[in-house]
Amino acid sequence: MTKDNQDKKTIGILIDCLHESYQSNIWEGISKAAQENNINVISFVATSQDKTSHFHVHYPVVSDFIKNSYIDGLIILAGSIAEHRGMSFATDFVNQFSDKPIINISTKIGDFPSVEVDNSEGIIKLIDHFIEIHNLHDIAFVTGPKGHEEADERLEAYKTGLIKNNLPIKNELIIDGDFSNQSGHNAVKYLIENKIKFQAIIAADDKAAFGVIEELKKYRLHVPTDIAVAGFDDVEDAALFLPSLTTVSQPLEELGKQAVLSILKIINGLPSEKNIKLAAIPVFRRSCGCFSESVRNARTSTPTDAILNKEEIIESLIRVCNHYIQNNNDNCLDSQKIKSYIEDFVDSLKWDVEKASIREIFLNEIDMLLFKFEDCSDNISLMSSLLSELSVHLKALFKSVSQIADAGAIIQQAQSFIRERKLSTARTTFLQDVLFQLMIRETSQSIITTFEQRKLLQAIFQSFPDLNINTLVFAVFHKENSDDVLAESNWEFPKKSQLLLGYNNSLNIVSFPRGDNLFDTGDLFPPDLIDKTAGENYIHMPLFFEDEYLGYAIFGFTKGIPLFMFEELRLHMSSALKSSFLMKELRVQSMLDELTGLHNRRGFMHEAKKMIRQHKKGEQYLMLFYADMDDLKIINDTFGHEEGDVAIRQTAVALRQTFREQDLIARIGGDEFIIVLTTSQENLMLEKTVLRRLENILLKYNHTSNKKYILSISMGVTSTIDNSDKDLETLMREADGKLFEMKRVKKRGRDFNV
Repeated sequence: MTKDNQDKKTIGILIDCLHESYQSNIWEGISKAAQENNINVISFVATSQDKTSHFHVHYPVVSDFIKNSYIDGLIILAGSIAEHRGMSFATDFVNQFSDKPIINISTKIGDFPSVEVDNSEGIIKLIDHFIEIHNLHDIAFVTGPKGHEEADERLEAYKTGLIKNNLPIKNELIIDGDFSNQSGHNAVKYLIENKIKFQAIIAADDKAAFGVIEELKKYRLHVPTDIAVAGFDDVEDAALFLPSLTTVSQPLEELGKQAVLSILKIINGLPSEKNIKLAAIPVFRRSCGCFSESVRNARTSTPTDAILNKEEIIESLIRVCNHYIQNNNDNCLDSQKIKSYIEDFVDSLKWDVEKASIREIFLNEIDMLLFKFEDCSDNISLMSSLLSELSVHLKALFKSVSQIADAGAIIQQAQSFIRERKLSTARTTFLQDVLFQLMIRETSQSIITTFEQRKLLQAIFQSFPDLNINTLVFAVFHKENSDDVLAESNWEFPKKSQLLLGYNNSLNIVSFPRGDNLFDTGDLFPPDLIDKTAGENYIHMPLFFEDEYLGYAIFGFTKGIPLFMFEELRLHMSSALKSSFLMKELRVQSMLDELTGLHNRRGFMHEAKKMIRQHKKGEQYLMLFYADMDDLKIINDTFGHEEGDVAIRQTAVALRQTFREQDLIARIGGDEFIIVLTTSQENLMLEKTVLRRLENILLKYNHTSNKKYILSISMGVTSTIDNSDKDLETLMREADGKLFEMKRVKKRGRDFNV
């Protein structure tokens, strides 16, 4: 991407793994903030991972792309890089971009600005909670990797929390970990096998906490009754795990948002905080002994004795609504609309009770409100909260006991409707996810089973838009020598790339270029494929097979696409691309003569028929030379077949020197060769010129080779100079006939000399 082909600011994101839950949440925050500020984002993905958690690192590749492309600023998820590769690697890696505006996320490196989470307060509050609420004192801690800034900070906070509560720091309760599931398993084994007393375990991350719970179950220890457990990060699976995990929630999306706002200030030369720290908040769930907030709130509140008027009840419901929207970072409705909706919500209940002749007024209003709140992240939970709050104020809304009872029954009915709607929504979402994943698998299958490049590109073009990928660049690195392999060991940033397929649906542009459609690799995009009018979100991924780098893909991201899909498509595209290269190589090899490197009979027939088709269009004249080595049998019988092979190879050399590079030369039998050449006009002297050149080349070779035999070639020639409509077989028969006449003349000459 060059300065010339972009109208908007472009921010680069250097991310270790796009679909890992911690990083993906930060990435979501970056994406939303970029969209709100109408800037371009391009994410450079530094690793690829398979389902066994192995990963292939592409740091040298993506760093070269960042250095050679034009971006206004760079956001680096440095904490994740340090976690996988160590702090020393992360420091050296970040330092190479010192000429660009940089923001690091989750860890501080050198003097670069950063956005981080204040880990300490969250851990300290966890320990306070364990001690004050659950009366737990022997609290073990599973650390993160040593030298990792966040891991070290969480360990120090654990020690601070114990000291604050007048508890001793016991080294045997501190177990080394590395932010992995296995480190949680190992910690439990260590504690139990060494008979160390513990009542609770806090892990420095959720993955390790999951491992802790899994291992405790193996020892038949119940969480939380026997051992309480907590983690850190509040990853997506934390609330779904059994038991649900008490953890510390990092404001991951806010991290991404603040990184974008900070980098924009730096780019625009505005004052910006050097190091921003955001607070982490404990979330108490079942694994520590608590029940989730949603479970606690499900209990119907005791009706208030205070009699509120209708306006006060409406204000109370608006507060519930605003609280929910703020907690979920929604900006779905303005305050005036919310007030109007709540007024209708309360009035519809009154009408349903007081005008029983009209059926289900309140249920219909609930259904309408679900539609009106559809843009909120969870409109069903919002409606359920509003119903719970409204049920508390029935005594204020209705005068008689029977009306209060009727209103309560209607709200119960509405709650039943909400539960039914929630189940239906869950089923619909599940079905949509299943269908989309099936579509991904079918697309992957169509890609991986395609071995021809043309069919591969067609499969991608037909299926990717159905996956909501509306922009794509699919390019291979250009190499001066096609036989060169660009691997990790000899990686060098290619100056040029060749576009195989590019499209941008918003611009109605599709490009299936043929030939060497080269562009500067540092531009990332070929010309005209970028929408300059809107902020776009792109994902850049190197394409590779084992240690060989083939090219890269850039995907346009559309909201709602599961991020794991890009990794799956990358791996299948890479494998299919390599297969197409191998297939092409095999096809070429199957058409070449192994001894001479010339075309074999099959290759000759394939290429010659194309030349015949061109000739029949009236664009070219053809000449066909049928050549035969003289006395190859005598050379074989006298000097051996190895020497015969030498003579055959030298014949091929002589023919290459005689004819032009664009002429078709083939060995079609043991000592038989055939050549087809084109000429733009009738040239009666061409045959004599070629034969004279071949004769001189053979004379020179025989004079200098010191061989005990003479290399000699007989040749017959025919052509389409007379404009007759001859097919290939006819030309070959004519040339073969003339060759036979020449050999007979040579034989008579030898017999006469004898």
